[in-house]
Amino acid sequence: MTALVAVMLGCFVLNLTVAVPMFGIALFLVVVFVAGWRMKNASAAMVVKAVSAIAFVALIAATPELAQFVGGLVPKMWLPEDAGLVAGMTATTFSVIAALYQSTLAQQKGWRKEQVGIATREALTGISVLVCVSMMIMMTSAIVLRGEAIVNAAGLAEQLSPLMGGAGKVVFSLGFLAAAFSSTVINAMIGGGLLADGFGLGSDVNSMKNRWFTTLAMAVGLGVGFYGLSNTDPLGAIVWAQRMTILAVPLVAITLVVMANDRRIVGEHRNRPWQNGIAVLAVGVLLWFTKNKVVALLESLQSG
Repeated sequence: MTALVAVMLGCFVLNLTVAVPMFGIALFLVVVFVAGWRMKNASAAMVVKAVSAIAFVALIAATPELAQFVGGLVPKMWLPEDAGLVAGMTATTFSVIAALYQSTLAQQKGWRKEQVGIATREALTGISVLVCVSMMIMMTSAIVLRGEAIVNAAGLAEQLSPLMGGAGKVVFSLGFLAAAFSSTVINAMIGGGLLADGFGLGSDVNSMKNRWFTTLAMAVGLGVGFYGLSNTDPLGAIVWAQRMTILAVPLVAITLVVMANDRRIVGEHRNRPWQNGIAVLAVGVLLWFTKNKVVALLESLQSG
């Protein structure tokens, strides 16, 4: 799995380098700068870091594409018309429901508090991989698709064209199929498992009751998906599904925060004040997105 992720990230880097050759040089300078911190000779390390930093800044200033990319890293408010897309991306990337289901998976593995170190490392590794993949996708889209009108999924595949040409659509479609298949199975398993557990039928993923609820969740999801794809624009249906996810996410996030502070559940590992501060901020953002979505739905119903 690690090798697969490394290959995927490598392909994204090569794709960006082909699209904007200076990107590869900038990335190399970043690597040199980081390597300077590991040098034992303090004088040599200072020279390496200074030269690479100056060269990096000069390269950014001399390359409009890189300057725009770096400028995009500065936090700023998005346009009102993009609020729906931001909400959908937040709900799917900030996977709170999957985080809640981790408690069930930990039970299935038979983990105890002695394994909290292993669980923390695995969680950090998974989050890091997700962050890296998400960043590379957004970086690629921002550089390659900038100014392009995307009206269907095939347009999204153009982000791979600098490296793969026409084959990029085939590779993108295969990746899209894999993502859809995994989401259909995993999300149904999470939903069915939580629903069965909520009805007091147990959380064992191998139990027949759990499997029936998983099948029901998958059938409902596929039914809604096929209806949406057959009656609306496919790309619009995908974005709509992502946006609707934001309605349930805050409730799950609040549940997680409450559980993380309950000594009866986590004992001595309950949240520290600074962790609660970050959690409250995250829940607040999710509630804000949800409020906007509910208001938009009510306005659409009234106008309809």
